[in-house]
Amino acid sequence: MNMKLVMTTANQGCRLGILVAALSIPTLAIAQPLTIEIEDTASLLPQGAAAIVSVEVSCGEPATIKIFNDTLSVLLTQHLENGTVQGFGYTDDFDCSSTPQIVEVTVSTPRAFREGQADAEASLSACGPEGCKTIRDIEEVTLVGD
Repeated sequence: MNMKLVMTTANQGCRLGILVAALSIPTLAIAQPLTIEIEDTASLLPQGAAAIVSVEVSCGEPATIKIFNDTLSVLLTQHLENGTVQGFGYTDDFDCSSTPQIVEVTVSTPRAFREGQADAEASLSACGPEGCKTIRDIEEVTLVGD
């Protein structure tokens, strides 16, 4: 038998085995569906130095895996007549579970936010033994003062 033919067949078998193994690994997306929903209003802190954006978070039906790392981040952009104000904030101070919960994220900015409309983008990243998953929600929110 030709040695080159034997090596080629062995390599193809190895590649097929790796592909089958990769396809059989469950992913976090299947085991633990994530959902997030940005609330319609966000609260301005004094002088508009930051806004508190509320996001409803759920990590799906209970599963046999434990999520060991979860982070919720929010990017807030407000277009004003004299330019754009943008801020960012994140938290990992919550337990990603199947029970929907409201998580508040303080979004800080070097310029001041004002009352009115802004665009919010929230991202939830959760990692477990089977991998990581990130989902996003983009909504228009109303910034309101005290």
